[in-house]
Amino acid sequence: MNQIQILLNGQPHNLTPPMSLSQLLNQLDVETKGTAIAIDGEVIPSSDWSEFPLEQGLKLQVFHAIAGG
Repeated sequence: MNQIQILLNGQPHNLTPPMSLSQLLNQLDVETKGTAIAIDGEVIPSSDWSEFPLEQGLKLQVFHAIAGG
């Protein structure tokens, strides 16, 4: 099986395509509520996660909302 490498929060991460953004989050057990994701500096709407294919060399940043006051 071919693998691709992405950067996830600055760390290399290998995965086997095809894989969508939502599949990756599920595989990593990431809580999606209050989560935002930027790929190569562009925020991806959560409505597009299931259709967004991950490709070699993408740079993902996962952000979690923090409650404060």
